[in-house]
Amino acid sequence: MHMAKDELPTQVDVDELFDLAAGDPEIVGEILVAFQEEYPRLMADLRRGVAQGDPEMVRERSHALKGICATLGAARARDEAHVLEKMGKGGDLAGASELLGRFEMIMQKVCDELTLVRDELASAKNP
Repeated sequence: MHMAKDELPTQVDVDELFDLAAGDPEIVGEILVAFQEEYPRLMADLRRGVAQGDPEMVRERSHALKGICATLGAARARDEAHVLEKMGKGGDLAGASELLGRFEMIMQKVCDELTLVRDELASAKNP
């Protein structure tokens, strides 16, 4: 069963993100900047690891992405990254590209939602 990106429920728990940042919008902003810097590289490496059948790269990159998703309050993305990490750890990447496709769709929704959060932070700072 395929879901369109816009059929996915909300992926980011903004309250959890702010709780982690002690309610400080400045810290939330820093988390979002760090995510924007790290995410494209990690995702590219993860794609390459799956394509090349490199379990160690899949394990490492999905582990890093799992931590980032946890920080963002993106529980479903964190869980998907964890499954990829376990595949890499076990050395068996059978089904990894399908899982990666689902993970990427969820992460695209996470990125869209984080853009909204960033825009709200910016407008709150400069009303």
